[in-house]
Amino acid sequence: MIIDRILDRKDREHDGEEYIAREFYFDVLGYGQIGDDITMAMDYGTEEDVKRALCSYIDKNDYNPDIKKYINSRMWLTNQRVKPKITFVWNGIKEDGALHKCWYLWHGTEHSGYPIGTITICAKNYRPLPRIDGLVIENDSDIMTDYFDDDRIRVTPDHPYYPQVKAAYDRYNEHYNKVRAR
Repeated sequence: MIIDRILDRKDREHDGEEYIAREFYFDVLGYGQIGDDITMAMDYGTEEDVKRALCSYIDKNDYNPDIKKYINSRMWLTNQRVKPKITFVWNGIKEDGALHKCWYLWHGTEHSGYPIGTITICAKNYRPLPRIDGLVIENDSDIMTDYFDDDRIRVTPDHPYYPQVKAAYDRYNEHYNKVRAR
């Protein structure tokens, strides 16, 4: 199903794999008439035409309408993706407004080879963190030994996102200091 190709792209992006427009096109083409509107838009239309055709496919098949947000946040005719709007907030990371809950840890000493002041962003409840250009997601899960780990991102003081992450960390501490004071 075409919906599977769309969701596969989303999963592969999280795993760090590149989207290849040509592969997506031929996958959709393989579904025959079901994908005709999409392949026609990819052949003769603009990026907006492709997004419109994909969203129409979602509507016609009564799929979760939230998928359209993902469709509209990506480029389908090229191998590029639209950069999501990333905001670091006290209780997580917002990617295009969607909250990915996490907590922050500031390292006052050198830790695991990272400099003093590094902030680790840790996901909550085994939910994945969003892919953010320039930051690496770490996860030491090992299904062979039943060891499961949350995603984490380390932001060093020299990183361009550091001021935003530090401000979120400060708000995180303010919030929890208020909670502890009760």
